[in-house]
Amino acid sequence: MLPVTIGTTTTTKLGTNPHTAFAANRHWVFYYSSINSFACRSSKDLINWTDEMVIRDNLGGSGYFGIFIDDNGYLHYACSDEKNVYYRKGKLNEDGSISWVAPEQVAYLAGADEECYFPDICVNSDGYPFIGFFITDTGAGQSFAEGTPYITKSSKNDGTWATDSGFPVQLSTTVAESWQVRPRPLSGNKVYITYCFSSWSKHDIYGRLWDGSLGSEEIAMKDYGSIYTIYGVTVDNNNNVHVLSWAPVAGEIHLYYNKRDINTGWGSEVKLYGPVETYKRDCSISCDAETGTLYAFWFGEKSLKLLTCKKGGNWDSEPIILVEDESPLTNFSGPIASFKKYGRYIGLMWYQGDSSPYNVRYAVLGFLPSSLKSNSHSI
Repeated sequence: MLPVTIGTTTTTKLGTNPHTAFAANRHWVFYYSSINSFACRSSKDLINWTDEMVIRDNLGGSGYFGIFIDDNGYLHYACSDEKNVYYRKGKLNEDGSISWVAPEQVAYLAGADEECYFPDICVNSDGYPFIGFFITDTGAGQSFAEGTPYITKSSKNDGTWATDSGFPVQLSTTVAESWQVRPRPLSGNKVYITYCFSSWSKHDIYGRLWDGSLGSEEIAMKDYGSIYTIYGVTVDNNNNVHVLSWAPVAGEIHLYYNKRDINTGWGSEVKLYGPVETYKRDCSISCDAETGTLYAFWFGEKSLKLLTCKKGGNWDSEPIILVEDESPLTNFSGPIASFKKYGRYIGLMWYQGDSSPYNVRYAVLGFLPSSLKSNSHSI
């Protein structure tokens, strides 16, 4: 499927957590409609799209959102308004509407000197939401964009929020710039949480397992920490965790990957691609849970590129170009992929343009029905 323009936005603010899904027989794309609000559009046929639906306004210039679509077709979102963290749950409907289960809930009420940023969200297999976010504390002398990472959890799964006992948890006491926290669901109600701060120097991506209690800190990538905390995380049906990140090495930029095996833990980092002369800072990783195949996406100067890794195999040696001449692109343009295959699709979205309004672009990696026993895909 060739990419389509589904709408426009007046901001280049994008974020790096998943923004797309296929549910209720529709493609759903979530994006910032302006610097202060996020919205969505949906389509059954990738041609006719609903009008823009603003989901949350008054975020502020540094307010962000994260979404998660569960297997029952419910949208869960977390957002920040440069102060508190909020949560809401709603059913995605076949007519393109959203039926909210409850009013927006406060998931974290910031202290007088605290500000919260970059929320990301998942729900575990019993539907309990986990939200990762970053707190800066000006009262402690921390400047804007400096702080520490946190994870919180609700004790309710009905769309209301009650912070569970023992939460929120400060994942690291290291005060650093722009921590981003990525919770991802595993089976058996477990959740794996990765977190990383922004730096152009070598540093680590960390991880911790929650299996009823929070485990000790692990190193997901040693000295290959991401640039501007741009990294992607997905999981497969065997509870393995997969991380993709741009990393600065000896003054050059490379794309690195690592896997956490459920039995043996984190392996050694693998360079997938590079060095690159020109790149856009976002990269995404997604998984086809049926086959175990992994998909890594990124943009060069103009082209959307893909590397694949089939279960038990190796990554492709050279990328496939999925979309060519997609220019101009903003520096934080995407692509942002759904963290897994929903139905028969992995969705990708990005921004395109050299001035406002920018185009919101969308494409899908489509798969043949599993009954045909094929890994074939097209875009």
